[in-house]
Amino acid sequence: MSDRRNRTDRLPSRSIARPLFHSNSTPLLNTDAPITAAGRVAYLGESSNIALLQDEQSSANSGHYPLPENVRISQASLEGRDGAEVYIILHQSGAFLLPPRSLCDELIKAYFEWVHPIIPIINRTRFMRQYRDPDDSPSLLLLQSILLAGSRACCSPELADANGSTTPAGLAFFKRAKALYDANYETDRVTIVQSLLLMGWYWEGPDDVTKNIYYWSHLATAVAQGSGMHRSVEHSQLSRSDKRLWKRIWWSLFTRDRSVALALGRPVSINLDDSDVEALTEADFLDEDESDGVSECPPNPVHIQFFLQYVKLCEIMGIVLSLKHSVTSKGQQRSAINTAHVALADWLRHCPMIVYWAIPRHHFWSALLHSHYYTMLCLLYRAHMPPSAPPPFLEHFPCPDVALRAAAMITTIIQNLAAHGQLRFCPPFIVYSLFLAISMHIHKIKSPVPSIQQDVTQDRLRTSMSAMKELSRVWWVGKMIYTLLESVIGEMVLEERSQPATGRPHQKMCQHLPQPEQNDRHSDAPPATVCFDSSPTETSICLEHNAKGSASPDNGEVHNQASLITAVDEDWFHFFGLDEVINFGG
Repeated sequence: MSDRRNRTDRLPSRSIARPLFHSNSTPLLNTDAPITAAGRVAYLGESSNIALLQDEQSSANSGHYPLPENVRISQASLEGRDGAEVYIILHQSGAFLLPPRSLCDELIKAYFEWVHPIIPIINRTRFMRQYRDPDDSPSLLLLQSILLAGSRACCSPELADANGSTTPAGLAFFKRAKALYDANYETDRVTIVQSLLLMGWYWEGPDDVTKNIYYWSHLATAVAQGSGMHRSVEHSQLSRSDKRLWKRIWWSLFTRDRSVALALGRPVSINLDDSDVEALTEADFLDEDESDGVSECPPNPVHIQFFLQYVKLCEIMGIVLSLKHSVTSKGQQRSAINTAHVALADWLRHCPMIVYWAIPRHHFWSALLHSHYYTMLCLLYRAHMPPSAPPPFLEHFPCPDVALRAAAMITTIIQNLAAHGQLRFCPPFIVYSLFLAISMHIHKIKSPVPSIQQDVTQDRLRTSMSAMKELSRVWWVGKMIYTLLESVIGEMVLEERSQPATGRPHQKMCQHLPQPEQNDRHSDAPPATVCFDSSPTETSICLEHNAKGSASPDNGEVHNQASLITAVDEDWFHFFGLDEVINFGG
């Protein structure tokens, strides 16, 4: 965990637009007043001229101030003579429409069961109290955003189209939330940050930069920093429950920033050196309602440990990202690889048993957590796969094909998720992890180095393709990737047919792509393990996996795709940072 230094560098808030002093020379911002509306907080950085003048009037040093009533956030699009037209447009766009109450209940339940543990940005007790109170209902923007995120994990047949996909329903909720946001319908900054994060749960492809997951994540971060969420609020006048919520929101922003940057090959927007927010603790997951001080929904210990360990993985993810996108020297890269290597070993060694994944005790949250771990491992070492020689400082590793073995573990985990009917509940990052694993399997099959495990790898490829097809029913980007990969496999089939009889065979590449084998959830197989030698100067990695990750062919759909790989296909691999794995030049 990075150092949290008590810095005083503050960023100016764009919300301070009035003269600093009233006629009686009292400060515009009352630094000693309790903050009763967390969404109306001004943040003043030390370099701000307003902060300098404010400091002459007060010795407070938190940097977070309640906005007075005479300083209101502009809502010009909904006020004045054009306000009626805006409401008409919102009404025509369906922004005020909600599903039947029973369906809303299902969507909200699905949200808190499958999405909230990944981004715990809502005070559930407070939200549910408002949801049941017709006189104090929650923000409509936030509600539409929650319905959007919940629709990706809800199994209600009312949401599915003729093909069983919930994408059209998700698109409808997204359009409603976006219309409300574009109209400045909501002025509470905390609510806006929460809603923007959830709007990122609509991810359909890279073609539209105004509504993709990267855009909404960065926008949410910008709004949060404008309110000072990147700075410690321990000495602010926020209530105890709001302090906990702000910490969870900030670390959720951090995890989204890292995972989205990794999945799309983009730069990160959060630099932890600019933040002094304390590390999360279990107590930060308590959701009390200020009205009675009671938590209606006590936190699940599994969910708590999942997110705490996920944050640690995302910190390591930042090191891996620096390797992939940095132009630093080889010496610095070596240091970063060693740092990430030791950090991953330490993470697994100290992973709590409650979220430690193994086949005999499979559960969703440990599987999802370890899919992220093996994704990091695969990315860290894929540049040093055979037949290319590893750099000198990696030559002592007993397993030179770490990336390939990590890809096999990703497939094994996803196979178990599919066998338990849990694949559809995974967040969008699982598409990237599976895409990476499939690319590694293809790389191994195409490798000129003969391997007695080719049949096993081909089985893993078919299993992974079946899982990608299932994910495509939830995430449309998965459908695009599945079609792309069919083209890649079709190209491999053409290569096989053009080879002489003595050539390296790909006999199984033109066989069916079956559904994943349904493993017995009470399997007695030993757990998958990664063994580490924790010597500070020489850390070795050895992956052992018991499951072959294979599935027998069935009478499914025949995929004999023979189309050539197009420039668009290559762009997709480049978009996901996987072009170095697949050699398009043959």
